[in-house]
Amino acid sequence: MLASSASSPPDSPRRRKRRKASRDRRSAPAWKSGSETLAWWVFSALLLLSPLLMGGARAFGVVTIAVGALLCLLLLLPNLPALRLARGSTLFFAALLSAFVWTGLQILPLPCDWVGAVSPTSHLHQLRSSWLLDNRPPSFCSLSYDSAATREEWLKLSTALAVFAGALVFARRGHRRAIVQLVAGSALLMALVGLAHRALGAERLFGLYLPQHAKPPLLTPLLNPNHLAGLLLLGSTLWLGLSVSRQSSERRPLFIAAALLCFGATLATQSRAGIAALGFAASAFLLMVLLRGRQRGEAVKLPQLLLLSTMGALGLGAVLYAALEPLREEVERADLSKLELISLAADFCHRAPWVGVGRGAFSSAFVAHWGTRFRMRYPENIALQWVSEWGLPFTLLFFALNVWAFLHLLRTRTSAMQ
Repeated sequence: MLASSASSPPDSPRRRKRRKASRDRRSAPAWKSGSETLAWWVFSALLLLSPLLMGGARAFGVVTIAVGALLCLLLLLPNLPALRLARGSTLFFAALLSAFVWTGLQILPLPCDWVGAVSPTSHLHQLRSSWLLDNRPPSFCSLSYDSAATREEWLKLSTALAVFAGALVFARRGHRRAIVQLVAGSALLMALVGLAHRALGAERLFGLYLPQHAKPPLLTPLLNPNHLAGLLLLGSTLWLGLSVSRQSSERRPLFIAAALLCFGATLATQSRAGIAALGFAASAFLLMVLLRGRQRGEAVKLPQLLLLSTMGALGLGAVLYAALEPLREEVERADLSKLELISLAADFCHRAPWVGVGRGAFSSAFVAHWGTRFRMRYPENIALQWVSEWGLPFTLLFFALNVWAFLHLLRTRTSAMQ
């Protein structure tokens, strides 16, 4: 026995790598049917390419994304009854489902007397509109000031609900890590698109569309710098999370490079809120990595930490040098106009405090209240937008469900991908 062991060839790195690849193939989740395989490809396309369709801001983008999400949901329908959810996922799903149901109720035709009892301003607005168009009172009314806008938001919520359900199914199939990589890849793709437009000096999006009312510092299909910075920041933190995973040792440099690229693109957006969140996210990530190593009893590898810090400092320093001057000019010419708009939006919330003016109907309701001298499309504050469009009771419920789900996830153990 000893002789045979001594005469056996040494275990080479190539042989160990081959055995590891074989184990990974055996442990990889297998598809149960062709419909599930097709659903995965549709789902992957939705996560990766949806932001490129103008972020769903145009009708063609909303319809395309909704059709893809509906197709994915129909293909996965046989798997939904057997799906078992963790409590955190259940709470997030309940929050999204409640938003879908409440927004649907806001566009439901109801007797006008009922609407007048809970939302007198919406009832009066629809009475005046009906008299102007038909010269007679309507038989039915809705809680929303603008039913068309609320229907569009309801379609967006139904799309989000279908994609979330698909994510739950595929996560239970063992594709959690792949889902995270798709979301991070979507942000990376957006960063590459923006940096390519800047490098080429392009003023038209994909050489076709010339923005009329926005001149974003980084031209991408997401024309709002804050929205773009949010997506890029999400992608950069996901890439960093993937880079410290035990399963990413061979691809760690690529993941770190993707994270730095998304970080640099975030700075190039010149979004003050995005850049502030960037610093917070980087600090929180470093703290979490150090705490996790301490809990596991692992010694911090100083050379690797110094190398990562140096790479990050050099990459972010180069982008900061390029973005500091326009960012300084942006801060110097900033005024308090947004605070004034937020004040107007806060004063507007009392118009329909219990049921809201309808999801997506803030702009129409604002014009009906303040006149046409100027028009606000959004309240410039997410909390005020929820309260004004959904009403205070549902906003508190929606917020409580999300906070409960988030706190529950913080108490749970490290996810399977770590």
